Amino acid sequence: MSRWTGFPFKDIHEAAPERAAEGRSLAGLFFLLTASAYVFKAVKISLFLQWLKSSRLPLAYLITAVVMGFVVSLNTRLLRTTKRRPYVLGSLAFFAVTLALFRLALPGHGRWLIILYWLWSDIFLAMSVTQFWIIVGDVFTPREAKRMVSPLVKFGLLGGISGSFLASRLAGRLGSENLLLLGLAFLLGAIVLAGTVLRKPPTSAAAAGSAADRSASSPSSPGFGYGLKALLSNRYLALLGGAMLAAVTASTLIDFQFNRVLEWKIAGADERTAFLGMFFTCLLIVSLVLQSVLTQRVLRTFGLGVAVMVTPAVLLLGLAAVAVIPAALALPWAVFIKGADKSLAHTFNQSTREILYVPVPPETRARAKVFIDMFLNKVGDGVAALLIAGVTAVFAPSWKGMSWVTGACLGVWILFVFGINRAYGGVIKANLRARRPDAGEIIQGRMDVDAAKLVFDTIDSRGRSSVLYAMNLMDLLRREKVGPELRAILNEEASRVRAGSLGDLIESGGAALFPGWEDGLQEEQLDAQVREVMALDVYQEIMKQRFDEMAGQEGPAGVVEQMEAAKSIGLMAPDSPLVGRLRELLRNESPDVVRYAMESASRHGRREHVPLILPRLGDSALADAAAAALAAYGDRIAGTLGDALADASFAPAVRQAVPGILARAGTPRAAAVLFRALRRGDSDVPDEIVGGLVRMRAEHPDLLFPGPLVAAEIRRAVASACRLIEDRVRCKPGPEPGAGTAGLERAFQRVFDLLSLVYPFEDVVRAWQNFARGDRRAVDYAIDLLEHMLRREDKDVVLPLLEQGPDEAKARRCREMRGRLTDKDRFLL
Repeated sequence: MSRWTGFPFKDIHEAAPERAAEGRSLAGLFFLLTASAYVFKAVKISLFLQWLKSSRLPLAYLITAVVMGFVVSLNTRLLRTTKRRPYVLGSLAFFAVTLALFRLALPGHGRWLIILYWLWSDIFLAMSVTQFWIIVGDVFTPREAKRMVSPLVKFGLLGGISGSFLASRLAGRLGSENLLLLGLAFLLGAIVLAGTVLRKPPTSAAAAGSAADRSASSPSSPGFGYGLKALLSNRYLALLGGAMLAAVTASTLIDFQFNRVLEWKIAGADERTAFLGMFFTCLLIVSLVLQSVLTQRVLRTFGLGVAVMVTPAVLLLGLAAVAVIPAALALPWAVFIKGADKSLAHTFNQSTREILYVPVPPETRARAKVFIDMFLNKVGDGVAALLIAGVTAVFAPSWKGMSWVTGACLGVWILFVFGINRAYGGVIKANLRARRPDAGEIIQGRMDVDAAKLVFDTIDSRGRSSVLYAMNLMDLLRREKVGPELRAILNEEASRVRAGSLGDLIESGGAALFPGWEDGLQEEQLDAQVREVMALDVYQEIMKQRFDEMAGQEGPAGVVEQMEAAKSIGLMAPDSPLVGRLRELLRNESPDVVRYAMESASRHGRREHVPLILPRLGDSALADAAAAALAAYGDRIAGTLGDALADASFAPAVRQAVPGILARAGTPRAAAVLFRALRRGDSDVPDEIVGGLVRMRAEHPDLLFPGPLVAAEIRRAVASACRLIEDRVRCKPGPEPGAGTAGLERAFQRVFDLLSLVYPFEDVVRAWQNFARGDRRAVDYAIDLLEHMLRREDKDVVLPLLEQGPDEAKARRCREMRGRLTDKDRFLL
């Protein structure tokens, strides 16, 4: 295996370790296809200029565009109705046979056959390249295919270099026509290798895509029409098609200018063939260097959006230079602009174009790709031919004049690129399946929990004490939580509830508490009257005496009295002396008494009660009530809660509940407290802290989190996950609890949770849901979305961790990722 992991196969092994064998076979296939294509291309241009001159080039472009429409229709129909292996091998065999016939017929009928050979060469190049990338899509998952694009393009460039170099060296010795036999040898080798590659069944994910390709439409539907329909019904594909049309039109115009200058400067078919062979050799060497050194670096550093823009921007600058180029330098300029066009087309253009196809659903991708890459490609030739003919007839421009038309096409291309960049992220999101929430989540999201609790407390208190029932009912009235249905239910019992105990102090006299409820109660007037009574000095004095008497009472009756007292304090004015009696009620042994006391304490908001409420978070019977009471304080007690979070003397359940309380506050101060706790590394509550921040982000989307702090925590979380992976590779228990699969899943989730704090929340959540599914295609789309969305500094840290593959490959990527971190990051990790 080691002999296959060095150059030039190293990139293939790194891109898809589990499918390196298929990758090597495909690399060899692309090498042979491009080697033959560049032999055919050099012969095509040389013989055409020899027999028909550059003035006939627009005719060749136009004929190719027209015929290619029929070829695309046939090709798409065969793609849908024929299995991959006979489809590909049959088409390659057809090209081999017809090539041999061309070689036999060209010497005597060159002038007539050269148009057919031009057409044949263009069809071969379009079909072979399109078929090759369809095979890549069958063999690899979308994410693997995306990683394989660059290594495979390198092998294609190496093949082109080999074919062009041999053409340049052998043209003078063998003659241009005999070079076709060299191309035939390459083509026969490609047929043998294609049969080997297609003998293996595709991956499960790719097989599903291939099946979808064949069944997406009925057999009777025309392939050409389906491809056109796919573009017209999909804005993203329409943008890709428009960009391809503009790019090919501009490239064809550049090709016309180049061939015109070449015919002017170099005479003789064999000399032109040799020159073209050397030109293509140098061009492809430059392309290989760009692909090896620059393309991936630009993609990784600046992202897909910038990489897509490189080619039209560079060409536009090169065309602008023609204004100051003298006629003596026409050939060097033509070589430069043609070389820039093709070298960038082989690197940035081809790599980015194949990446842009990746997020398109498999049931659409194959036919749309055939339509765009084959038909629209040649439509661009036809548009260029019409532009050349029209401009030549009207303006008769010099070799420089066509640059203005080419520049306009490049401008249109750039506009389409802007549209593609805006639409790309949305296409990835469309492939991510959002998890359907369960019933509990729906209820929790739509239900007012506090109001529901108050309703249940009201109904429950009816059988224990009419006073508690009355006071709970008044709370409902004050909060405007009583709708018509609930009003009818409560009315059934309200007329039978008699005041007693502490209720006698609210002048009910034993009558029904709320007569005429069904006729409409003036809630505001009742609330005001009750508060006025409670504020009276005589009432306060009487209540003080009753509190003193209750202190010595025991048994159920005493508990009810204390519950009534605790509830009534919440209805009193904040400055009432009786509010101070809450301290003893908060220390009460009865959970029911403490629950009402905490509710009243939350209404008055005195900080002196907080230390008495905090420990109740560790009591399962009172935890929810204590959390609600502390949350009612808002961020006024954020510092106190932060201290509790850092205080190891509190029970773990108390500390675990604090982040959720701070999250309910939803303020920058509360967020800062959580971040300080996270930075301290409180080992027993990090998941709760991060969960609190995520809840805060979900419920308060306008809240801004400190980017540098989040970035540091993302790196810490990535480092933790890396340690788990490396420990698992070494078969050693990890330092974190649950170092197995569950522990690693929690580590991954923490990374996504932290990302959601500074990136679009819904997008990150959707990416996590698909990543957590574990399905290879879903994971690929999730990573694609993150790659499109994350900043470079986060992308370089997160994506190596999430990439799929064996644990050994993940551990190696983690080590490489650590090596790319800054000194500050290394100190952190």
